[in-house]
Amino acid sequence: MKKTINLLVSINRILMVLISLFFVTIVLCYIAVLAEILLGGFHIITVLILFTFWNHLNKIEKKRIGIYSLMTVAYFIFWGIIGFLDNLNEIYEVLFWMVLIPMSLAFYLTFILEKIKDRLK
Repeated sequence: MKKTINLLVSINRILMVLISLFFVTIVLCYIAVLAEILLGGFHIITVLILFTFWNHLNKIEKKRIGIYSLMTVAYFIFWGIIGFLDNLNEIYEVLFWMVLIPMSLAFYLTFILEKIKDRLK
């Protein structure tokens, strides 16, 4: 479990730094949105891996992973509803739904992974 968590944390750090740098440079914002899809896929796989270690996690870690999972599912449901209704007219709404929420979820999962890694030291 410890090696797997360390690997996930390392990959996550690299992806988070790259995507954050892409967003900082406005020119690469389109690339950042595409890279965010890669990050989202990695995070879904990460959570599935964490579920396989469920019995080795403490109560707080389980609660955090549960909250993250519920927030991610809610995000996809709302994204589906908004996409179905085609209500994204303002650039601020697009930034909110395509940048701020996914990156907030990504930072929350990063926090969870770092806490698990610290506990396993």
